[in-house]
Amino acid sequence: MTRMEQFEQIRRDHAREELSIRELASRHGVHRRAVRQALESAIPPPKRSPESRPAPKLGPYRPVIDGILRADRRAPRKQRHTARRIWQRLVEEHGAEVSERQVCRYVHARRRELGEVGEVFVPLIADAGVEAEVDWGQAQVRLRGELGLSYLFISHDVAMVRHLSDRVAVMYLGRVVERGSWKEVLDRPRHPYTEALRDAVPVPDPRSASSIEPTVMGEVPDLATIGIGCAFSPRCPLVEEVCRRIEPPLVDIAPLHAVACHVRAREAGAAVARVIAVEAASSPR
Repeated sequence: MTRMEQFEQIRRDHAREELSIRELASRHGVHRRAVRQALESAIPPPKRSPESRPAPKLGPYRPVIDGILRADRRAPRKQRHTARRIWQRLVEEHGAEVSERQVCRYVHARRRELGEVGEVFVPLIADAGVEAEVDWGQAQVRLRGELGLSYLFISHDVAMVRHLSDRVAVMYLGRVVERGSWKEVLDRPRHPYTEALRDAVPVPDPRSASSIEPTVMGEVPDLATIGIGCAFSPRCPLVEEVCRRIEPPLVDIAPLHAVACHVRAREAGAAVARVIAVEAASSPR
């Protein structure tokens, strides 16, 4: 969850439930100072960025890093180094005793000085169930003058995604079927395919072994034969006639949570309508 989204949720909870600053800080796991900032403005204040100076241990290896970065400028994009790969080369080839964080900070600063604007990575794609080396995509961006580092992680391992990601997008046959914060998507999934992915995660406790039958049957269809409607409809346990005729749009069903499912979107709309009706009936006339 980004700071902007967190501020928005704090302001929404304060407006709807009239919670105190202490209660809001406890609910969202932030300092009371952050709650006061959120209530004063919807835009978070910029973070103070410390000066990026290389640590003393990095000094002897700065010429090596500079040489790699200069060579990268002449190399094809897919052959350029990420900051993490440069750190690995320093450790493996030069026996450097430096932290990855020190190397990354220096690399990012030097890239800007050399005219580079970001990191380059080569994603590794593997079939489900097949082990593969995990590669991280790194990108430096500036939003409202604030420099930030973002990561893109693609995996079939839902348990790993839970521990590594802030926001999650679940895709089926190249289409996003559910999107939101990791807690909303993985703890309270609404799309049948996301529910199946969650239920397929093995539990590392023999006493908790479950005998639940799989909820998704059939085989993944050929991309060339996909017609109109929802791509998941041939395998979905909730399928209705409208699913086979109309492709469901991605609809917001809760703050920071969207799903592409006719059935679940309708259920969410009915739940909101009931809440509004109850509030209207209980309000003084």
